Amino acid sequence: MNEFRRLAVMERVSTAPQLRGLLDEIARAGQPGWGLLLAGLDDEDSQVRAYAAKMLGSLKVSRADVVIALAQMLEDECPQVRQAAAKALTQVTPHPMPVFGALIRAQHDADPVVREYAAEAVDAIAIEPLPGRPVVVY
Repeated sequence: MNEFRRLAVMERVSTAPQLRGLLDEIARAGQPGWGLLLAGLDDEDSQVRAYAAKMLGSLKVSRADVVIALAQMLEDECPQVRQAAAKALTQVTPHPMPVFGALIRAQHDADPVVREYAAEAVDAIAIEPLPGRPVVVY
């Protein structure tokens, strides 16, 4: 996990080309790379958890276990982690039914950014607007 922490710190200080190279490396690694990012969702450091969620979304990793783990991150105590998880869920599909419920609940989050991304993810998977869906006001 020390390598993952180094990558998370690197992401905060890197230039865009360096970050793209890192994403390409993880994408080429396939399952082992995703496993590293999935493990990062359980890290004690909220910045590492947020980074892992962000990268899983950027890579559009749509495996059911990854999508469910991202949905669980919508309950994280750190707003930045919830934001990253909600945004990642706008970038991946399909969403198993438990994820849909988590996104509906996230539309009532205290953080307006989380509410916005949750609404966006729900809109992406809902065929028709849901009755009673809260309107996100900016």
